[in-house]
Amino acid sequence: MRKAVVTLQYRAHTSPAGYRWLEQALLDAAHLYNAIITQRNSASSTHKHRYSRRHTGQDLTELHQHKPYSAYAHRVLTDVERQVNDAFDSYYDSRKDDYSGPIRGRPTTKDPYRKRTISINEPSTNHLALKPNTAPQMHLWNTTEAPSQSGDRALIHIKGLPDLKLRADARLPRNRQPQSIEITLDAGQLKVGLAYELEKEWPEPQCDSAGIDPGKANTLTVKDSNGQTYHYKRPDESEFDKKKKKLQRRMQRQRDAALADGRARWTSHRNKEGQIRKRFRWNGTPYRSYLKTLRQLRAVERRRSSQRNDWSHGISALLVKRYRAICWENTKIRNMTRSAKGTVEEPGRNVAQKRGLNRGILAQNWGQLRQFTEYKATWADRTFVPVPAKNTSITCAVCGVVDKRSRRTQARFQCVTCGHADHADANAAENIRLQGLKLLVREDECLASSETGVPCAGKTTGRGLRTTTSQTLTAPAEPRSEP
Repeated sequence: MRKAVVTLQYRAHTSPAGYRWLEQALLDAAHLYNAIITQRNSASSTHKHRYSRRHTGQDLTELHQHKPYSAYAHRVLTDVERQVNDAFDSYYDSRKDDYSGPIRGRPTTKDPYRKRTISINEPSTNHLALKPNTAPQMHLWNTTEAPSQSGDRALIHIKGLPDLKLRADARLPRNRQPQSIEITLDAGQLKVGLAYELEKEWPEPQCDSAGIDPGKANTLTVKDSNGQTYHYKRPDESEFDKKKKKLQRRMQRQRDAALADGRARWTSHRNKEGQIRKRFRWNGTPYRSYLKTLRQLRAVERRRSSQRNDWSHGISALLVKRYRAICWENTKIRNMTRSAKGTVEEPGRNVAQKRGLNRGILAQNWGQLRQFTEYKATWADRTFVPVPAKNTSITCAVCGVVDKRSRRTQARFQCVTCGHADHADANAAENIRLQGLKLLVREDECLASSETGVPCAGKTTGRGLRTTTSQTLTAPAEPRSEP
């Protein structure tokens, strides 16, 4: 049994006024987030004013004495500051030489209406209250039944936010307060996430190691040490695309009607690249039909996001349960999805095709899959190895010859030297697995040399690896090419 921080998701509800209250709280938190981002960026650009977390804490204490932030709990403000600090820490960590994760961009301000979550860390003892569900159930026809056995009633009370009610089940620990509370309001649906540190039992792995190759045709291709190959594809999202396009066409007709009636207008703004862009703005209250279409569009996006998250959680848990060492290709998603439009002096070529390829790559959610697998591997005492992506798709897994001609098509690989033929993604996954095991052995040798005082022979590239102590992993022998 190992301890893991598990987030329990629940549907919650409040009064109609509470939903409007929560919308205003989300807007105030978003404005505070942008203000702290602006302060950090301006303080970092001059030598006279250096950024200090102590000064920011003093500013938040002073801000808490004025409206509208005086109505909120101080933990709500400090958690917004924590989110900004975490974003900047991730950005600075990604610029280090020994960093092997995804590249992070410098945090910038965001649209305040896109913030949909308010979170609180280390809540006080009176934020979550549980009451036994002993009240009889009253129906519209004035008949009563026995008390419901589906769970107790829970009430979340946070200063400055409306009271949230939810139905607790057997998963929720009794007589314990959560480590954090996360409130999300998206497309009219209210969700509450309660994080607890619970005991979780993981089964013994079925296989020693596996290499994972992210791809566009197959979201993940897994090749394990037993010689088995598995291809995992994202669920079909064509129905979501059809509904989204239909709602977007309806919204465009409503916008055209509003522009013709004088109820809306176009405004101009300058984006980050300095280009002038138009933005649709209402002069007064939007049409009720427009707001209804907007809610439906958000609901479609929310269902698509939920389906992706469920699939990513299921696949990541399957990989962690099955394999002891997970060798993952360290794909630079930001570099792969860079725009091809170029500049005015040197315009790019095949811009539309590259745009479609970028959308297809981003729809695979490789970063989310890797993040879920990595933290679950930490919980289950597994080994997660990021492997450089250089030449993994054009290297023969049998003889080790690197040749572009061996990659015949997108799905076919046939070595020009030894004649080895396999699925291209499976061959790349096997190369990733072999390189990952070599990185593990090299890391163990350098750790042993540091303990004995003997200098390590060669530079290691496997820094920050999470190694397991349950079983020793050995690297395979070097492949030899046949004459």
